[in-house]
Amino acid sequence: MGVIPQTNMQITKLNISGMHCASCANIIERQIKKNTGVKSVSVSFASEKATVTHDESVTVELLTSLVEKAGYKIGKNKNELAQYKKKFIIGAVLSAPLAIAMMIPYPYMEWIGLILATPVQFWLGKNFYSGMWSALRNRTFNMDSLIAIGTTTAYIYSIINLFWQLGPTYFETSALLITFVLLGKWLETRAKGQASQAIQKLMQLQPTIETSVGQIILVKPGEKIPADGIVVSGKSYIDESLLTGESVPVKKDVDDKVIGGTINTTGSFEFRVTASGKNSRLSAIIRLVEEAQSSRAPIQDWADKISSIFVPVVILVAIITFVITGSSDWPGGTRKIV
Repeated sequence: MGVIPQTNMQITKLNISGMHCASCANIIERQIKKNTGVKSVSVSFASEKATVTHDESVTVELLTSLVEKAGYKIGKNKNELAQYKKKFIIGAVLSAPLAIAMMIPYPYMEWIGLILATPVQFWLGKNFYSGMWSALRNRTFNMDSLIAIGTTTAYIYSIINLFWQLGPTYFETSALLITFVLLGKWLETRAKGQASQAIQKLMQLQPTIETSVGQIILVKPGEKIPADGIVVSGKSYIDESLLTGESVPVKKDVDDKVIGGTINTTGSFEFRVTASGKNSRLSAIIRLVEEAQSSRAPIQDWADKISSIFVPVVILVAIITFVITGSSDWPGGTRKIV
């Protein structure tokens, strides 16, 4: 979390946890944009960060309250990957007997399905209900809404069929769907974590020695080059693999450029600093990677608009289909499943 002054405006960056899909980012953006002091806001689901441009009337505390009002939390959830992995494993263990029952029926499978599917639905699937509730509070729908409504419908329909002996149950449908979505969440969280680790590794390359432009610095074998510059005396081979991917050390002679954060391997040389700190090439790379991870492609806004329409349309079609073809199967209906 940090605040960057910018003339009359300020840029505040927040870490956000609890987002389940790209629609969650839209919900947070809508909530923050309601404040008149906010000029622009961009929330990235991939990096789990919000970048807000605002005037002096908007404080970090206010932004925090707006995010929490939308149903999310400020700060990184360091245990998110482990939590999704644990939930998926538990879901797989509980759902496996239901999947087997689809191929090899066994006695009392409907009642066993009820027992096994219930914790999957309401414990492992709790986050989908939370996501749906956050969306409803902001008068919209997201993919959590679709998952929560779809699995709950299958679960309740199965209970009614089980107790009224109206037809087959679909406990395995709700349980397996939630389990597979949890698998996707686990893999997605792991991928995001790997991207964040890449940025952290780049940041660790940044030298800790303070330098100034024009300063002449001696670099000995094995030392990290503290800033960008031009060699003024001596020669050596520089390991630039961590920045360029080139595994072979690059020869550097007088008037050649060197990059801060790379490693001197053999000889000693002196170089004149041309850029350091935030102006260095390494800092620029880190900044570009962070911006790329946080930025949104124009087509993403279009996809988000389609998503906001897609979910309610699917729900409406499902209701119409039930009214036309399925309502007669319920208690009091005219058709009975044999």
